[in-house]
Amino acid sequence: MLALSAAIALILAAAHLFAAYLESVRLSPRSRWLSFASGVSVSFVFVKLLPYLHQADAMLRMDDQFPLAYVFALGGMVALYGLEIAVRGARRRAPAGQQRRSWSWIFVLHLGAFAAYNAFLGALLVGQRHEPVVQQLLFLMALLLHNVVNDFSLREHHQKEYRHFGRWVLAVSVMAGWSAATLDIVPDIVVYTVIALVAGAIILNVLKEELPADREGRFGAFLLGCVAFTSLWLLSVQIGGGHQGV
Repeated sequence: MLALSAAIALILAAAHLFAAYLESVRLSPRSRWLSFASGVSVSFVFVKLLPYLHQADAMLRMDDQFPLAYVFALGGMVALYGLEIAVRGARRRAPAGQQRRSWSWIFVLHLGAFAAYNAFLGALLVGQRHEPVVQQLLFLMALLLHNVVNDFSLREHHQKEYRHFGRWVLAVSVMAGWSAATLDIVPDIVVYTVIALVAGAIILNVLKEELPADREGRFGAFLLGCVAFTSLWLLSVQIGGGHQGV
Protein backbone atom coordinates (compact mmCIF):
# COMPACT_ATOMS: atom_id res chain seq x y z
CA MET A 1 0.00 0.00 0.00
CA LEU A 2 1.68 3.12 -1.25
CA ALA A 3 -0.56 5.35 0.88
CA LEU A 4 0.67 3.69 4.07
CA SER A 5 4.32 4.07 3.07
CA ALA A 6 3.63 7.75 2.32
CA ALA A 7 2.11 8.21 5.79
CA ILE A 8 5.13 6.50 7.37
CA ALA A 9 7.51 8.75 5.44
CA LEU A 10 5.59 11.83 6.61
CA ILE A 11 5.76 10.67 10.24
CA LEU A 12 9.52 10.14 9.97
CA ALA A 13 9.94 13.58 8.42
CA ALA A 14 7.84 15.20 11.15
CA ALA A 15 9.87 13.42 13.84
CA HIS A 16 12.97 15.33 12.75
CA LEU A 17 11.13 18.61 13.16
CA PHE A 18 9.84 17.89 16.65
CA ALA A 19 12.64 15.82 18.22
CA ALA A 20 14.43 18.99 19.31
CA TYR A 21 11.56 19.78 21.69
CA LEU A 22 11.99 16.56 23.69
CA GLU A 23 14.12 18.28 26.29
CA SER A 24 13.58 15.51 28.84
CA VAL A 25 15.53 13.07 26.65
CA ARG A 26 19.16 13.71 27.51
CA LEU A 27 22.40 12.59 25.91
CA SER A 28 24.46 12.52 29.11
CA PRO A 29 23.66 11.06 31.53
CA ARG A 30 21.97 8.97 28.91
CA SER A 31 18.19 8.79 28.94
CA ARG A 32 16.69 5.33 29.23
CA TRP A 33 14.60 6.21 26.20
CA LEU A 34 17.70 6.75 24.07
CA SER A 35 19.20 3.46 25.25
CA PHE A 36 15.91 1.72 24.49
CA ALA A 37 15.86 3.33 21.03
CA SER A 38 19.42 2.14 20.43
CA GLY A 39 18.42 -1.41 21.36
CA VAL A 40 15.51 -1.33 18.93
CA SER A 41 17.83 -0.03 16.20
CA VAL A 42 20.33 -2.84 16.70
CA SER A 43 17.56 -5.44 16.66
CA PHE A 44 16.14 -3.87 13.49
CA VAL A 45 19.47 -4.30 11.72
CA PHE A 46 19.90 -7.93 12.70
CA VAL A 47 16.34 -9.21 12.20
CA LYS A 48 15.31 -7.01 9.26
CA LEU A 49 18.16 -5.43 7.31
CA LEU A 50 20.87 -8.07 7.54
CA PRO A 51 18.62 -10.79 6.04
CA TYR A 52 18.36 -8.52 3.01
CA LEU A 53 22.13 -8.75 2.63
CA HIS A 54 21.77 -12.38 1.58
CA GLN A 55 19.64 -11.26 -1.35
CA ALA A 56 21.89 -8.28 -1.98
CA ASP A 57 24.90 -10.56 -2.04
CA ALA A 58 23.28 -12.78 -4.67
CA MET A 59 22.59 -9.69 -6.78
CA LEU A 60 25.99 -8.03 -6.35
CA ARG A 61 28.39 -10.95 -6.00
CA MET A 62 31.03 -10.94 -8.74
CA ASP A 63 32.15 -14.50 -8.08
CA ASP A 64 31.71 -17.25 -5.52
CA GLN A 65 34.46 -15.94 -3.28
CA PHE A 66 33.77 -12.20 -3.09
CA PRO A 67 30.86 -11.15 -0.81
CA LEU A 68 30.38 -7.68 -2.27
CA ALA A 69 27.23 -6.78 -0.32
CA TYR A 70 29.00 -7.37 2.99
CA VAL A 71 31.94 -5.30 1.79
CA PHE A 72 29.52 -2.44 1.07
CA ALA A 73 28.04 -2.82 4.57
CA LEU A 74 31.54 -2.56 6.01
CA GLY A 75 32.14 0.46 3.77
CA GLY A 76 29.03 2.19 5.08
CA MET A 77 30.24 1.71 8.64
CA VAL A 78 33.79 2.87 7.92
CA ALA A 79 32.69 5.93 5.93
CA LEU A 80 30.38 7.14 8.69
CA TYR A 81 33.04 6.47 11.34
CA GLY A 82 35.55 8.54 9.38
CA LEU A 83 33.07 11.38 9.16
CA GLU A 84 32.42 11.26 12.90
CA ILE A 85 36.15 11.40 13.63
CA ALA A 86 36.45 14.45 11.35
CA VAL A 87 33.56 16.18 13.12
CA ARG A 88 34.96 15.55 16.60
CA GLY A 89 38.47 16.57 15.54
CA ALA A 90 37.28 19.85 14.02
CA ARG A 91 35.26 20.56 17.13
CA ARG A 92 38.28 20.05 19.41
CA ARG A 93 40.58 22.19 17.27
CA ALA A 94 38.21 25.14 16.88
CA PRO A 95 39.23 28.14 19.05
CA ALA A 96 36.78 29.14 21.74
CA GLY A 97 34.18 31.56 20.40
CA GLN A 98 34.99 30.73 16.78
CA GLN A 99 33.68 27.20 16.68
CA ARG A 100 30.80 27.75 14.30
CA ARG A 101 32.87 29.58 11.67
CA SER A 102 35.85 27.23 11.99
CA TRP A 103 33.99 24.04 11.29
CA SER A 104 30.97 25.10 9.22
CA TRP A 105 32.28 22.96 6.36
CA ILE A 106 32.08 19.98 8.70
CA PHE A 107 28.45 20.83 9.42
CA VAL A 108 27.68 20.86 5.68
CA LEU A 109 29.49 17.54 5.16
CA HIS A 110 27.90 15.92 8.20
CA LEU A 111 24.42 17.14 7.29
CA GLY A 112 24.86 16.08 3.67
CA ALA A 113 25.82 12.56 4.70
CA PHE A 114 22.77 12.20 6.94
CA ALA A 115 20.51 13.73 4.28
CA ALA A 116 21.64 11.04 1.84
CA TYR A 117 21.21 8.44 4.58
CA ASN A 118 17.65 9.66 5.22
CA ALA A 119 16.84 9.65 1.52
CA PHE A 120 17.92 6.00 1.38
CA LEU A 121 15.65 5.19 4.32
CA GLY A 122 12.76 6.99 2.63
CA ALA A 123 13.33 4.92 -0.50
CA LEU A 124 13.33 1.71 1.53
CA LEU A 125 9.82 2.53 2.75
CA VAL A 126 8.49 2.14 -0.78
CA GLY A 127 10.04 -1.31 -0.97
CA GLN A 128 8.11 -2.32 2.16
CA ARG A 129 4.67 -1.44 0.78
CA HIS A 130 3.81 -5.05 -0.13
CA GLU A 131 4.56 -6.42 3.32
CA PRO A 132 1.90 -6.91 6.03
CA VAL A 133 0.68 -3.76 7.74
CA VAL A 134 1.97 -4.92 11.13
CA GLN A 135 5.48 -5.31 9.75
CA GLN A 136 5.33 -1.90 8.09
CA LEU A 137 4.33 -0.36 11.43
CA LEU A 138 7.21 -2.13 13.17
CA PHE A 139 9.48 -0.81 10.43
CA LEU A 140 8.17 2.68 11.27
CA MET A 141 8.78 2.18 14.99
CA ALA A 142 12.37 1.09 14.43
CA LEU A 143 13.22 3.95 12.07
CA LEU A 144 11.42 6.48 14.26
CA LEU A 145 13.42 5.53 17.34
CA HIS A 146 16.63 5.31 15.31
CA ASN A 147 16.08 8.83 13.97
CA VAL A 148 15.56 10.12 17.50
CA VAL A 149 19.04 8.83 18.37
CA ASN A 150 20.49 10.49 15.26
CA ASP A 151 18.73 13.78 15.95
CA PHE A 152 20.10 14.10 19.44
CA SER A 153 23.61 13.27 18.26
CA LEU A 154 23.46 15.91 15.51
CA ARG A 155 21.99 18.48 17.85
CA GLU A 156 24.82 17.83 20.32
CA HIS A 157 27.43 18.41 17.61
CA HIS A 158 25.87 21.34 15.76
CA GLN A 159 23.41 22.93 18.19
CA LYS A 160 21.76 26.06 16.70
CA GLU A 161 22.76 25.23 13.12
CA TYR A 162 20.99 21.92 13.33
CA ARG A 163 17.93 23.25 15.11
CA HIS A 164 17.45 26.19 12.74
CA PHE A 165 18.36 24.53 9.46
CA GLY A 166 19.59 20.94 9.64
CA ARG A 167 16.43 19.28 10.90
CA TRP A 168 14.46 20.76 8.00
CA VAL A 169 16.96 19.34 5.51
CA LEU A 170 16.66 15.87 7.05
CA ALA A 171 12.87 16.04 7.03
CA VAL A 172 12.81 16.98 3.35
CA SER A 173 15.38 14.31 2.48
CA VAL A 174 13.11 11.54 3.79
CA MET A 175 10.31 12.66 1.50
CA ALA A 176 12.70 13.17 -1.41
CA GLY A 177 13.94 9.58 -1.12
CA TRP A 178 10.40 8.25 -0.87
CA SER A 179 9.26 10.29 -3.87
CA ALA A 180 12.20 9.15 -6.02
CA ALA A 181 11.54 5.50 -5.16
CA THR A 182 7.88 5.75 -6.22
CA LEU A 183 9.06 6.49 -9.77
CA ASP A 184 10.47 2.94 -9.87
CA ILE A 185 13.40 3.93 -12.07
CA VAL A 186 16.19 2.83 -9.72
CA PRO A 187 17.80 -0.51 -10.74
CA ASP A 188 17.67 -3.38 -8.24
CA ILE A 189 21.45 -3.43 -8.04
CA VAL A 190 21.42 0.14 -6.72
CA VAL A 191 18.69 -0.68 -4.20
CA TYR A 192 20.64 -3.62 -2.79
CA THR A 193 23.84 -1.59 -2.64
CA VAL A 194 22.00 1.08 -0.64
CA ILE A 195 20.58 -1.52 1.75
CA ALA A 196 24.09 -2.81 2.44
CA LEU A 197 25.49 0.67 3.03
CA VAL A 198 22.60 1.66 5.32
CA ALA A 199 22.89 -1.54 7.39
CA GLY A 200 26.55 -0.81 8.11
CA ALA A 201 25.86 2.84 8.87
CA ILE A 202 23.05 2.03 11.32
CA ILE A 203 25.26 -0.40 13.23
CA LEU A 204 27.97 2.26 13.56
CA ASN A 205 25.44 4.94 14.51
CA VAL A 206 24.06 2.90 17.37
CA LEU A 207 27.40 1.67 18.70
CA LYS A 208 29.04 5.10 18.65
CA GLU A 209 26.12 6.55 20.59
CA GLU A 210 25.63 3.76 23.11
CA LEU A 211 29.10 2.44 23.97
CA PRO A 212 31.30 5.45 24.95
CA ALA A 213 31.76 5.67 28.72
CA ASP A 214 30.76 9.34 28.84
CA ARG A 215 27.31 8.43 27.52
CA GLU A 216 26.47 6.46 30.70
CA GLY A 217 24.41 4.03 28.61
CA ARG A 218 21.59 2.12 30.32
CA PHE A 219 22.15 -1.56 29.51
CA GLY A 220 18.78 -2.66 30.90
CA ALA A 221 16.90 -0.26 28.61
CA PHE A 222 19.14 -1.20 25.67
CA LEU A 223 18.50 -4.92 26.26
CA LEU A 224 14.76 -4.32 26.62
CA GLY A 225 14.71 -2.53 23.27
CA CYS A 226 16.55 -5.43 21.60
CA VAL A 227 14.31 -8.11 23.09
CA ALA A 228 11.05 -6.22 22.59
CA PHE A 229 11.58 -5.43 18.92
CA THR A 230 12.97 -8.87 18.09
CA SER A 231 10.02 -10.56 19.78
CA LEU A 232 7.45 -8.35 18.07
CA TRP A 233 9.07 -8.82 14.69
CA LEU A 234 9.30 -12.61 14.95
CA LEU A 235 5.69 -12.73 16.18
CA SER A 236 4.55 -10.63 13.23
CA VAL A 237 6.34 -12.96 10.82
CA GLN A 238 4.72 -16.01 12.39
CA ILE A 239 1.22 -14.51 12.39
CA GLY A 240 1.15 -12.39 9.29
CA GLY A 241 3.76 -13.96 7.06
CA GLY A 242 5.68 -11.58 4.86
CA HIS A 243 8.77 -11.82 2.76
CA GLN A 244 12.31 -10.68 3.03
CA GLY A 245 12.37 -8.81 -0.23
CA VAL A 246 12.49 -5.28 -1.52
